Amino acid sequence: MKKTILLSLAVLVGSTAVADARPLSQSCTIKEQKIMRELRYAREHRNQHRIWGLERALAEVRDRCTDEGLERKYRENIADKERKVEERKFDLREAEAEGDAKQIRKRMKKLREAEEELREARKELR
Repeated sequence: MKKTILLSLAVLVGSTAVADARPLSQSCTIKEQKIMRELRYAREHRNQHRIWGLERALAEVRDRCTDEGLERKYRENIADKERKVEERKFDLREAEAEGDAKQIRKRMKKLREAEEELREARKELR
C-alpha cells in the first residue's frame, strides 16, 4: 500500500509540469493516473483478472504513450467526425431535394447526432 501511495505521489510530483503544459484530457500522465486509480480499486476488491488487464494497460501507457501521439489521435478523431458531419449535411440536402418529409427528419436527426459527436471529440482535445 505504501509503495502504491509513494508511486502515485512520485508520478503526480514528477508530472506536474507536463500536466500544466498540456490540456488535461490529452495528457499521458493523466491517462496513467486514471489507470493507477482503477488498479488500486481492483486490488482493494481482489479482482485478479482486472488487475492483470490494468497492469498490462499501465505498461502500454508507460512504454508507448506520448502527448504528441495522443494529440495526433485526438485530432484524427476530430477530422473523422468533421467528415461525418459533412456527409450527413449532404444526405440531408439530398432528402430535401427529394422532398420526403420522413427522410428529412431522419437525416436531420443523424446530422444532430454527428454534430454532437464532433462537439464531444473537440472537448477531448481541450
